[in-house]
Amino acid sequence: MTKATLSLLFSFILSSLTAQTFHNEYYNATFNIAEGTGSFKVNGILFHGELLSKEMKSYPYSTWYCLSSQDGSNSLLFSTQLKLRDGSDNKLKELYVVELPQNKALKSASKGIGNNYSYSMTSDSSLLTDYNTIRDNIVKIESEENRLKRIERDRLQQEKQRLFVEQTNLSKYIGTYNVKIGYYGGSNFSSLDFNAKLYVTEEGISLIGDFLTQGKLSGTYKKDKALLDFEDGTFECYISVGFGDEMIVTMNETRTAGSISRLSGNRPYDTITFNVLVN
Repeated sequence: MTKATLSLLFSFILSSLTAQTFHNEYYNATFNIAEGTGSFKVNGILFHGELLSKEMKSYPYSTWYCLSSQDGSNSLLFSTQLKLRDGSDNKLKELYVVELPQNKALKSASKGIGNNYSYSMTSDSSLLTDYNTIRDNIVKIESEENRLKRIERDRLQQEKQRLFVEQTNLSKYIGTYNVKIGYYGGSNFSSLDFNAKLYVTEEGISLIGDFLTQGKLSGTYKKDKALLDFEDGTFECYISVGFGDEMIVTMNETRTAGSISRLSGNRPYDTITFNVLVN
């Protein structure tokens, strides 16, 4: 067998094992169906080692999985909402801690656990929503494949955030500004008392004033480069409140004046200019 063939075989085996690895963040859990191993931390007890399983032959045809505590006196039993499949996310359906050794615990699951448990996920009030359902982030089982994809997405998002903050010099502009409106809707209002408040935060920008149709124009930062490269004092935003799809907010280096240009369907709609009032 050549080195290339061995390398390909090793990659295939590794990929197969990875595809059958699953995680649950809340219980600090990792388990692998192919290897038959797992680790959970529940109610202060670490369950680690051989992962036993038993498929029920009658309704609801669940598969129970079982891990032992380190001293063997307690066992963790859990089942999933759907059959575990390579590379697919899932959810915990039931999870119990029982004061039985592993083999006896697995047998008890097939007969019905009843009230013979010291911990139950579904009766843990700290995990419930106002509607007495378990919060989604508690029960989520994430496949290794999707977990790696999520980590990469998060890394890219953090990199975009870092570039955005650095290249726009965002921290310099964060604050609340009292502003006087100059041009709005193609008209010059500089001789009138069209005043407003401009809020620049870590998440986005808002202009609040009675002259606006909805009293507010607000948007969140667009951190993917699109129309413009990131520049000091220039911020592209998705509009969340007010007319338009996007807006480009600019402020001069001394933070004494600026403008907001709104876009609708990637076409210019209007521009609002302002001067910052000295308190």
